[in-house]
Amino acid sequence: MKTYTLNTSDGFDLRYATSEVDSTKPWIAFAIPFGVNLEMARPFVDFFCPKYNVVTWEARSILDSHDGPVSSEDFAFDNHVRDLRLVLNVCDAKKFTIVGYCSGAGVALAAAEQFPEIVSNLILAHGEYVLLGDKGCTSQFATEIDTLLSLAAKNEDHLSLVFNKIKDNRFGDSSNRPDGIDLPFTRIEFLRRYSANYLQYKKIDFKNIAKNVSNKTFVMTGEKDLQSNVKSSEAIHSLLKNAEIYIDVESDHYELLREASKSMIKIWNYLFESRAYGAF
Repeated sequence: MKTYTLNTSDGFDLRYATSEVDSTKPWIAFAIPFGVNLEMARPFVDFFCPKYNVVTWEARSILDSHDGPVSSEDFAFDNHVRDLRLVLNVCDAKKFTIVGYCSGAGVALAAAEQFPEIVSNLILAHGEYVLLGDKGCTSQFATEIDTLLSLAAKNEDHLSLVFNKIKDNRFGDSSNRPDGIDLPFTRIEFLRRYSANYLQYKKIDFKNIAKNVSNKTFVMTGEKDLQSNVKSSEAIHSLLKNAEIYIDVESDHYELLREASKSMIKIWNYLFESRAYGAF
């Protein structure tokens, strides 16, 4: 996995990474969640690189080392969608399978709405669609995170209060969660930007976006996912024009960050079948 930096038109450095590029291979774009660093995507890249070129990138600014005030407009959702397009523009390809994971699924869904011509397959895995007002479509964990991040985004006093509350005891038992998944909560400058970004993300009506997406889509979710849940994925699936859904009774939220996981195998098989039937 090789890492690069790309500058956006509004002055942000985007860190992105690719596998070894082979012009004969199709491309997979892996949209990782906000606040997840590139190294956590390595298992996914390593798993798919024998047959695919893979590109992935970090969300703008959240994990930058600098401190100081932030502008909520820097994290406007459309900026993340444009960042996706900017990264894909540097890849020598016209079409991509886009795999969106957690909040990356929201970005991938919006990219399919805005740039349908570049999407050969859309895969939405354990998507976080922030359906807080829809009965049954949010988990207790997601509700707690919403409360904490909304509070932290209010002002510096609330930010410090939330940071001190969670820095030494992040969400209880973490035995099944990959190391590094809580990086946005480890430094106050990360949390400041992560919270500001969350307020922008939760404004988006992903159900309305889903109605406008006609690309072939594969929705994945798991019954042991305590962060995003099955009902929220079912709600999005029901609005898509050309989609199927897979519910794994054993999968939790972190399958795409684990080496050769069952969910990666499922994606591999799905893409193989899509190519076999000429749908890639």
